[in-house]
Amino acid sequence: MGVQWILLGIALVGLLVLVATVYFFAQTEALERALKYAEAHSTLAGKIGALAHYDVVKTTEPLTCTDGVSNFTCFLSKTGVEEALGALRRIGVEPEIRELADRRVTVFVYSPGGIASRQFNVSRAWELSWENETVRLYQTAIKRSYGELLKIIERAEELYREGAFSIAPTVDGLVVFTAGRQGEAHRILEAVRRIDPEVNVLVVPIAAPPEPAPNSTIAGRLRPLCRGVLQESGGGHTWREPRAVALLCLQGLCHGLRRSQRRH
Repeated sequence: MGVQWILLGIALVGLLVLVATVYFFAQTEALERALKYAEAHSTLAGKIGALAHYDVVKTTEPLTCTDGVSNFTCFLSKTGVEEALGALRRIGVEPEIRELADRRVTVFVYSPGGIASRQFNVSRAWELSWENETVRLYQTAIKRSYGELLKIIERAEELYREGAFSIAPTVDGLVVFTAGRQGEAHRILEAVRRIDPEVNVLVVPIAAPPEPAPNSTIAGRLRPLCRGVLQESGGGHTWREPRAVALLCLQGLCHGLRRSQRRH
């Protein structure tokens, strides 16, 4: 009997080692993929945004911010600058760093009425400069990073069944576009809460786009968006008001398109 328990223990240890090894290699592969994606971007903001996309750094996507005097590109971050610097060094990027005394920043964000400003209190702030480009990174209390929001969207298949046709990440939450049917907003909020009880969610009722054709191009699928805020014009597109809604629709529709492509 004692020998059997010993053999069982050895088998369990071996299984745990195997699981840990598989997890380690999966994480390593994901990190390498993220670093290659960041390396392919030419700007500092693009590289940090690419790292955020893969949740290597806990920041937002690149944002337009202001200090009341001028506008600039910034990132809000759940962590300090060291995380971003470490990841950038792995792809050969060594930005110059200057710590700032800023304790508040204003960020331009989406709202149903258009672009609005939102203020964030800042614990620490840095300016990063690389190849004639400057961005700022603000450590502040955002609930979810850009990469974390994208992971929620990837798990949000249930939202489409509840009436959502497009989902987009915002500063630290999600915007979910629906057709505005009765009870839809409540069902979608409940569905999101089952995935992440703490994430911020804004449900925006707008006209739903038609189901895309299986073999249509991406350009052909972008119609008619959000009460016609975007119109096709020959081979391109013409913006109509409100532009902010159109931008969010395009971001979110990409997730909807990927979902549609998987079905066909």
